[in-house]
Amino acid sequence: MIKKMNIFIIVFCILISLSGISTKAEEPYEVSKYFPLDIGNKWVYQVYTLEEAMVEHTMATVVKAKEMLDGKEVYSVESNRPDGKHIFYYSLDRDGIKLHKAISGGRDTVFSPPITVLFQKSNPERNDSALVKIYDTSEEALRLNEALTEGKFEIKSEFEGTEDITVPAGKFEDCQKIYISISVEAKNFKTTVAQTDWYARGIGKVKETKLQKNWIAGSPELEERAMVEESESYSEIRLKEATIRGQKIGG
Repeated sequence: MIKKMNIFIIVFCILISLSGISTKAEEPYEVSKYFPLDIGNKWVYQVYTLEEAMVEHTMATVVKAKEMLDGKEVYSVESNRPDGKHIFYYSLDRDGIKLHKAISGGRDTVFSPPITVLFQKSNPERNDSALVKIYDTSEEALRLNEALTEGKFEIKSEFEGTEDITVPAGKFEDCQKIYISISVEAKNFKTTVAQTDWYARGIGKVKETKLQKNWIAGSPELEERAMVEESESYSEIRLKEATIRGQKIGG
C-alpha cells in the first residue's frame, strides 16, 4: 500500500511541477512565452487538498540546473512539499514540454519515450502516451518482488481560451486555460486525473484545479487481482509569490 500511494504522489506532482517551463525569452516555441525556465526561477504556491477535510499547505518549485540526461539537454525542476522533495527532468521541443524522468522518495520513474506533458497551442495532436517504468529499491518493494513496475501513461490536453485570474500573487490577465486528462495504469494500480490549469504569460502556472482517482489491485493471494477503488481527492493550487529572472512577483 505504501508503494502505491507513493506512485500516486508522483502522478500528483508531475503536473504541479510544470510551474514555468521554457528556455530563454528568444526561444521560438510559443509554449516558452508562458513557461520561463531560467535557472533560479522560483514559484511558491498555496496548495489546498480535500479528502475528508480541506487541508492547506505551501509548495515551492524551483528551476535548479540545466544538464544532460541520456544525451539530451534537460532542465531539472525541484518541488518541495510536506511529503518531501521531488525532482523532474524536462526538455522543450516543437511538440511542447516533455517529461523524461521523475525522482520521488527513492523511486525513479522513467518515461520511454519522454512524454509530452504540455503541448504547443498550435500542435493539432494534443495527446501522447509512453511506457512508464518505476524503479524501487525499498525494502518493501524487494520483499514483494516489485522493484520494477511497468505501466502506460496517457495524456490528453485541450486549450479552452483565456481568462483573467486573481490569486494571492495578484491579478493576471489573459491567462491560457488548459484542460488536461491523464491515465496511468500498471498491473497493480491505476490513476486518473482531470485537471484545469491557468498559465500567465511570462510567469507560468498561476492556478490549478484537479480531481484525482486512484485504484489498487486486490489481494496478491487472489488469482484475479481486480481493481478496487482506493481513494479520490480534490486539490487546488494558487500562486502566492514568484521570482522570475530576478524579479519578485507577489509576496
